[in-house]
Amino acid sequence: MKSHLILLSKGEETFKLIQKSLYRDEYKLHQISPDELMLKIYQLNPKLLIADIDYYQESTIKVIKILQSQDYLPVIYLYSKPYPEIIDKIKDSEVIINKANIEDKLPDLAKQASNFKNNYNKVTEGYETIDLINSKVDELLKKYIKNDFIDYGDSIKEILNYVFATNHFLSNKPETILIIFKEYPQTVTEIYKIADNNISKAPSPITLKNKIPFKLSTQLENEFFHNYTEGDLSDIDDYQNVFADEVLDRLDVINNFSGYQTTDIALIGINYNKTVTHFDADIIKTLSISFNLIKNIHRQLNEVKNAFIYTINSLSRAAEASDDDTGYHIKRVNEYSKLIAKRLGLGKNFIEEIYYCAQMHDVGKVYIPKNILCKRGKLTDEEFKMIKRHTTYGAEIIGDSPHLKMATDIALNHHERFDGSGYPNGKSGNKIPLSARIVMLADIYDALRSPRPYKPPFSHEKTYDIIVNGDGRVEPSHFDPEIHKLFKKIHKELDTIYNTWNEQTQLKKKARA
Repeated sequence: MKSHLILLSKGEETFKLIQKSLYRDEYKLHQISPDELMLKIYQLNPKLLIADIDYYQESTIKVIKILQSQDYLPVIYLYSKPYPEIIDKIKDSEVIINKANIEDKLPDLAKQASNFKNNYNKVTEGYETIDLINSKVDELLKKYIKNDFIDYGDSIKEILNYVFATNHFLSNKPETILIIFKEYPQTVTEIYKIADNNISKAPSPITLKNKIPFKLSTQLENEFFHNYTEGDLSDIDDYQNVFADEVLDRLDVINNFSGYQTTDIALIGINYNKTVTHFDADIIKTLSISFNLIKNIHRQLNEVKNAFIYTINSLSRAAEASDDDTGYHIKRVNEYSKLIAKRLGLGKNFIEEIYYCAQMHDVGKVYIPKNILCKRGKLTDEEFKMIKRHTTYGAEIIGDSPHLKMATDIALNHHERFDGSGYPNGKSGNKIPLSARIVMLADIYDALRSPRPYKPPFSHEKTYDIIVNGDGRVEPSHFDPEIHKLFKKIHKELDTIYNTWNEQTQLKKKARA
């Protein structure tokens, strides 16, 4: 591919002289006016600007200086007669040639400038790409800190897509990325393909036991790159010795590669569209270190998250201890709530969180005397007031940790009604957290289906009729209209969930009999 050179001159003879002196198979010369300068630099990304000060003097030089302050571009100034004031200003920082010496000096200078600009571009691309990586990692870490659910695999794909697939300012990109997770005694190698501004992950990784997918310990350092010479059989043998057969079976012929390995992870870019250099290896190194950092943070945050889930499960088990039916009730409410959230099209984070938080809705009942909870007759006004306090008790038990905010919202608000007739605070509409609106319907459905000291279990058909049409105690106006509408579509799936868990309840009771 030819390098573009720009000539800023009105002289036709100057253009012909330069054209004659250059190696035409290496360069393409463009003669332009000052008005076109900025546009052509943007369009052509030239390796050299040649400015003829016979035609364009001080004002043009100022424009060139401004452009150079934005992005470096080698400049050679030409003259046929001396301009002492101008030459004195630029002689210390730029190359100046008398037109009489163009044929002797310009070819070598053009080659030097082109090589220098190529290297400068590589350095700039490398640093800019590393900045992109750092900004993307910073963005993801902020999401982690906010307790947003982020899948580690999704994080990797998002960063690779951002750096390689959709980055139009990076000129040298690999066709394939290997990410090797060292989980001794085995390694897991994920394969990503980059094509048409898109990145895709191979459906199945390469898993090797007691074997690594590449042999770098004796051949290559932590940061490495290699370009294979076409037709050199020794090079073919070389890469076959570097990569395991299981990896080579999944790849095309390897022309070059660049990589970096840490203790836990290695990253290798394969088949770049240009020769790979240490600048490409630096980008891979930054990615590898970033992925390792994200993995460690993800692992630590998961440990915190699992500790909170363990706490939730423990508190829920305490709430269910007084009644086996109530125990399966909270598990079914988890399942109903997850299904409703999923069908509402809510995010992965919300669905996962409501699945383990819904069971906390009645945790406050640990403070309610068992004789009231299990009373067969009608509750007195005082007893009902006591029962209603389980919502505030639950919120107090769970506390104000941001990790358990949804659980607190559910415990406090799952008896609020959309029309404002619920308790404990008479909230209405969207003032009730969405999680609580979902659990409210799930809780009522299961309570109607389940036997209680004060009522027999209702069939699915009767429960459906009560929720859809109302019976005086339960009315359609109590529910979020969207959730109520969805219930009519998915009610049979709730019935399936109830029957599945109800069978387990009966089996447990028989085992104890």
